[in-house]
Amino acid sequence: MKLGGFALLLQRGWRKRAILHIGSQRGVSAAVCSRRSIMGRLVWQVLVLSLIGFVVSGAASAQGVGSREAAAARGPALIILSTVPEGFARARVRAFERQNPGARIELLTVRPEQVLSALRSATPAQRAHLIWSASVESFGPAAAEGLLLGSDGEPRPLGGTATVDQRIAVPVQHLMRVALVRRAGAASPAWPERWQDLAEWGDCGARLVNPFAAPGGVGSLLLEAVLQDLGWQAGWSQLSALVAASASAANGGPQLSFVYEEAALDDGLEMRPAFAAISRSRLALVASGSRDLRLAQRFVRFLGAEPSGPSAAVPSVSAPARASASIVAQYISLDLALLERREPVMGVLSRQWLVAHAPNLKQACLALLQAARRPADDAARRAIDEARGRAFGPALPERSLTEDAVTQAFSPQVRDVLRRPRVAALESQWAALALERHAQAMNLLAPGGR
Repeated sequence: MKLGGFALLLQRGWRKRAILHIGSQRGVSAAVCSRRSIMGRLVWQVLVLSLIGFVVSGAASAQGVGSREAAAARGPALIILSTVPEGFARARVRAFERQNPGARIELLTVRPEQVLSALRSATPAQRAHLIWSASVESFGPAAAEGLLLGSDGEPRPLGGTATVDQRIAVPVQHLMRVALVRRAGAASPAWPERWQDLAEWGDCGARLVNPFAAPGGVGSLLLEAVLQDLGWQAGWSQLSALVAASASAANGGPQLSFVYEEAALDDGLEMRPAFAAISRSRLALVASGSRDLRLAQRFVRFLGAEPSGPSAAVPSVSAPARASASIVAQYISLDLALLERREPVMGVLSRQWLVAHAPNLKQACLALLQAARRPADDAARRAIDEARGRAFGPALPERSLTEDAVTQAFSPQVRDVLRRPRVAALESQWAALALERHAQAMNLLAPGGR
C-alpha cells in the first residue's frame, strides 16, 4: 500500500509538470503536445514500476535470508534409525531435546531386518546418523559393508571382522517407565498395587482402557513385560483377564490408562508409576556425508547415563499432579531383543486375541462372576476353573511361534504381496480358535452345563 501511494504521488506530479510545460510552449500544436505527454507518462510509469520491483525484491531477499538464518540457528536434525518401541523412543527423544535446547531429532522406526536396506537405499548425505536397536542383526550386516563408524567416530575397515560389541556398537542400559493415569476426584478408581488388581474388579466393570487397542502406545511393551515377568501360561491368563475388565465403548465410567511416564499430563489428571522395565540396547554411528558427530555422541551419552538396578528402577514423583510412588511390579528385566525379534507375530496375535476378541473376554468375565455366585459343589467349581482356563488361557502354546506356518508368514525375506495372505490366514485361524474356546467356556458356565 505504501509503495502504491508513492507511485501515485509521483505520477500526479509528472502530469502537473507536463501540463505547465505544454502551456508554456507557443507555436507547438496541441496534438504534438498530447503525444509527448503520453510518451512521457509511459516512460515515467516504467521507471516507477522498476523502482517498486527493486524494493519488493530487496524485501523478499531479506526475508529469505532471515528464514535461512532462523533454520541455521535451529541446527540440522539428527536422524535416528530405531527398532525399539516407538512410544518409548519418542519419549526419550523428547527428554533429550528438553535437555539440549536447539537440538532437533528425527526418529525413523523400522524392523531390525529393515535397517540394512534403509541404509543402502539412501545416499550418504541422506542416511541416518545413528542406529538404535537391541538386535545384533541390526548392526552386523551394516558393519560388514562398511556403513558404520566406530564408537570413536572413526571409519571401520570395509568388511572388518570385529564383533558388534567391539568398537562399533555402544551398549546402553535404560529404564522404560510405564505409569497409570486417572482423572482426579473422589469417583476415580483405586490405584492397583499388583498385576492381579488390574483384573480382579468385583463386577468385571470398565475400569481400565484396553492398552492394546491404541497403536503406538505401551501395548507391545506391556505384553512382553507381563509375559517375561509371569511366564507364558500365567502371563496370557493375566492379560486376558486384564482385557476382560477393560473399558467398553458403552461404559463411560472412571477409567485408568497406561502411558509412558514421560507423557505430559492434561489438567485434572494424575499419574502413578506402574512398573519400570530395565532393558538393554545398542547404538552405532552411521557413516554418512552429513553427520553431526558431537550431537550423535551426546545422544549416546544421554542414553548411557540412565541409572540401573532394582533400586534405581523406582520412579520418582516430580510433579504435584503425580500420586505417591507405588509399583505394580517394582522392576522387570526386559529382554528387548526378544521383543524386537517376535514383535510382528505378537502384534498380530495380541490384536486378534486382546482387541478383536475383547467383547467375548468381557462376556466370559461376567459369566464367571455369575457362576461363582451360584451354590456350587466340587464338580461345579472344577467346571468354573476349566472355563476360566479356556476363556483366559494362553492364546497359543509358546512353541507355536516357531512353527513353519508362522515363521514363513513373518519371514523378512518374504515379499509383502505374499506375506499379507499368509498373515491373514493365520489371523482367521486364531480367530476361529478363540471363538471355539469361548463357546466351550460359556457352555461350561451355563447353569447345569458341561
